[in-house]
Amino acid sequence: MSYQSDFIGAKKIDNSRLWLSNSGLFTIFIIAFGLLLVSCDDDDPTGPDLDPDPDPEVEASFTITPESPVMGDEVTLDAGESEITDGEAEFSWTLNTPAGSEAELDSESGEVTGFTADAAGDYNVDLVVTANGVSDGAAEVIEVTAEEEISSNITDDRTLHSEVTYFVTDEIDITAELTIEPGTEIYFESGTGFELPEMNGAIIANGTEEEPILFSGTSEQPGWWNGIYVRESSNALNQLNWVTIEYGGGEEFFRSGSGNVIVGRSDDSSSIEITNSTIRHSESYGIWVNSDSDLPEFEGNTITENEGAPVSLPASSIHQLDAASTFAGNNDDYVFVRSGNDLDSDDVTWENLDADYRIRGDDSIEITNGVTLTIEPGATLKFESAGYIDLDEQGGLMADGTEAEPILFTGTTEQAGWWDGIYVRESNNTQNVLDWVTVEYGGGEEFFRSGSGNVIVGRSDEFSSIEITNSTIRHSASDGIWVNSESDLTVFEGNTITENESAPVNMPASSIHQLDATSGFTGNADDFIFVRSGHEINNEDVTWENLDVNYRIGGGDSVEITDGVTLTIEPGATLEFENSGYIDLDEQGGLMADGTEAEPILFTGTTEQAGWWDGIYVRESTNPQNLLDWVTVEYGGGDDFLRSGSGNVVVGRSNNDSSIDITNSVLQNSATYGLWVESDGTVNDDACDVNTFENNSQDDCLINE
Repeated sequence: MSYQSDFIGAKKIDNSRLWLSNSGLFTIFIIAFGLLLVSCDDDDPTGPDLDPDPDPEVEASFTITPESPVMGDEVTLDAGESEITDGEAEFSWTLNTPAGSEAELDSESGEVTGFTADAAGDYNVDLVVTANGVSDGAAEVIEVTAEEEISSNITDDRTLHSEVTYFVTDEIDITAELTIEPGTEIYFESGTGFELPEMNGAIIANGTEEEPILFSGTSEQPGWWNGIYVRESSNALNQLNWVTIEYGGGEEFFRSGSGNVIVGRSDDSSSIEITNSTIRHSESYGIWVNSDSDLPEFEGNTITENEGAPVSLPASSIHQLDAASTFAGNNDDYVFVRSGNDLDSDDVTWENLDADYRIRGDDSIEITNGVTLTIEPGATLKFESAGYIDLDEQGGLMADGTEAEPILFTGTTEQAGWWDGIYVRESNNTQNVLDWVTVEYGGGEEFFRSGSGNVIVGRSDEFSSIEITNSTIRHSASDGIWVNSESDLTVFEGNTITENESAPVNMPASSIHQLDATSGFTGNADDFIFVRSGHEINNEDVTWENLDVNYRIGGGDSVEITDGVTLTIEPGATLEFENSGYIDLDEQGGLMADGTEAEPILFTGTTEQAGWWDGIYVRESTNPQNLLDWVTVEYGGGDDFLRSGSGNVVVGRSNNDSSIDITNSVLQNSATYGLWVESDGTVNDDACDVNTFENNSQDDCLINE
């Protein structure tokens, strides 16, 4: 019994210890779990928020309807989009109105309120939203504009204000001063516009960069309205500064043109200043100017996105355009030049614009009265069919380009003869210069009493001159350069005359020495310098250089050298004579043809036929420089010279002394004599021995005693 009882008691004690042990473990587990929860809460900010009463958040905002109200609109203010995390929201509105307004809020405490915009100007709206003692504010400035129709002519001075939006509903004549404030917007209904029909009318639109003035259409459609037409007003107040004019050009005005801005009409003088402005989206030209009208100030403008050319002006006004303006981005990207009045008042410059100059077909740029037109380096002038430049009455053209920025005179179509060329009709203006230029596709018409070519210098009985250097003359339908017998190329060097349908140069013999061997004359349909008789060579000693093409003397023409002047022919040169041409040394005129064995000089016919040309005629000259050395003379002997003979070389005539030395030369294929010497003529004693004579029809060397 005692044993059992002890066992049972011992068992109870063990169970008690077990309970105590388990209870301790449970307590430790609870504590550890709590610590784990605390640890997890510290590490994870997204864990449960145990704060039963957080501070509410408030963010105030409101919408405005309509977004751009005009005077008379009901404006609604809606704070429904304000953000509130908890609690009941309270709204507090404040409205400050512009001068002249009596507007009041419909409610100062509702979620939605509003007011009637009864005046133009700025309305300042403040909103405060409060919830659970927390507040936030929002503020907006609402600009309200006014609308006003312009439907009748402006006959008294008037100002258009920036806080009003204007709508033009008819053609409006402006016969007083119309002033337009910076920032003003004017919209034109279809077929309407502004017109200044008399001197008293003036438009003064002087905006700023920050507040430009807008002239636009009620529909964004080119040609929707007619434009601003300065019909007959040269009022000095006319001004467009920092303005945008768009969607005009809808009508071509009688005796005038069409565009966003139209200045003048035939027989009426008008003018307007245009600066810092944008002219765009015209159905025709951006700006059209009549021949009697002006843009007295034009700078810093952008003329773009027009369906015609950016500008159409007479040649006499083109200098008013400036290179600081932009003319690109139009359907026709060129400045359209009409002939209009002569350039005859002041020296002017055409600047290198970002668009070409295009000269109207059959029109000319006429420069007269001693005035000079200067073309800036890099500029391009394109001519429609039969257009040309005409220098008359000492008018001057200075086209002084550079190697990096050459000047281009060309046709609107790449076709030889498309336009007529640069015609120096009657001008020896010292500023006539073509330097680093290209002239191409001219030569379309032969000018009266003159010639045809890309460059035409002079006409009969009138003296003209021009310098041509470092230039390319090509694709003429006739000669590259044509020079009259009274005229000159005062400086000519470093040029390329090529791909012309006739000769590179057509000149009188008296001017041929002005050509230089640094120029290139090859690649033409007629690869020779065409020499006309023109005036005698009688002013000074001259040299014909060894060019890369032959000299061709015209049929029946002579190269006459007189008054003691000597013509020197460089070694290697070739002179070819058309039928019946010849060289004539008279009144002590001299010929020095001093070739070399390596570079002999050739006098020949354009056809290899004995007697094709008449020969070298030493008529009356004992000039000590007369010399033929290392030359070939062939196919001459065509005519007997009066009181003399015939042959490749004919020396003297009866009762006139003449002399020449002939050495190391070939005289061949004459229709008569190789060398014929009159009894009063003299050659070196061994002339018949030291030269070569071949295939002459009569005696090779006849010296008459």
